[in-house]
Amino acid sequence: MPRRRKSNSSRGPLITLIFVLIGAGIGGNFLFKRSSDPFVTLTELSIPAFLENANSLRGNTYKLRGSIDERLDEWPPSDGRLFSVVVDRDGIAGGESELVPVHFPSDFNGQNIQRDQEYNLKVEVGTGGLLVAHEFDKT
Repeated sequence: MPRRRKSNSSRGPLITLIFVLIGAGIGGNFLFKRSSDPFVTLTELSIPAFLENANSLRGNTYKLRGSIDERLDEWPPSDGRLFSVVVDRDGIAGGESELVPVHFPSDFNGQNIQRDQEYNLKVEVGTGGLLVAHEFDKT
């Protein structure tokens, strides 16, 4: 009876290569998302702390991610525009959300700020606890 020849080819290197490629894809996706945030060096605004006492945060700059709900008051164009922004209360997507007012100074009057569009915002807590946008980027 003839013997079968054992195959020396192993599937180990192939499986290792597949895991390395999957890991590289996941790592690349993480880095891409992180690098797409233009305000990665800023601290994220704590919504509970802001709602509890916004004046204690006055003068500080934070990043804020949210979607435009609606334009609030009709201000003169020289004063800019005021929008309500929907933000995640605890920074968890799909969790409890809050509306916060954000003032976009007249520097942004030429910008098209759309309802239901999500933005990354660089905001400063201004006088009276009003958030003032200094920069923003669509996500």
